[in-house]
Amino acid sequence: MGELKRVVTTLLQNMDSMPANVFLVAATNHHHLLDPAIWRRFDTSILLELPNAQQRESMISKFISETLEGHIIDIKILTTLTEGMSGAQVGTFLQAVAKYCIMQHREKTVTKEDIANVWVKQSTLLVSEDSDAYTRALYKLNKSGISMRTLEEITGISKSTLSYRFNKEEKVDEQG
Repeated sequence: MGELKRVVTTLLQNMDSMPANVFLVAATNHHHLLDPAIWRRFDTSILLELPNAQQRESMISKFISETLEGHIIDIKILTTLTEGMSGAQVGTFLQAVAKYCIMQHREKTVTKEDIANVWVKQSTLLVSEDSDAYTRALYKLNKSGISMRTLEEITGISKSTLSYRFNKEEKVDEQG
């Protein structure tokens, strides 16, 4: 937080002394942390939202055509699984899928199970298997069409345990 404050202070000091013919472009993923004094100094502010399903599908199709040309991949499941991700996060996920395909010597078809395997590893990278975040990730995967049996094989967690955890997640979804 100290580093952000230093950068903001420097930016504020320099913005007031800039000539009129200077065009300043700034970007942040944490606009909510910026001081209101910064926002007052900008004439225009553009907030970019996360990509919608159609935009994600377009990004995924382009990536597949350029990187995994000739592979058969279910774009709809990739679109569903990337909901709530930024463009950069979608790209990182797709790169992980491509690496997985190369490492597993997938010649033509990338199965739902392959995608699920990568997605579980990516979305639960630094999360304990007993945590709520891990369970939510698996629940989302199941809701997108990946079977309990596949999740059991990928995670090593029994179907009965997964079912119990998913029932709890369903109740949370219904309440919220």
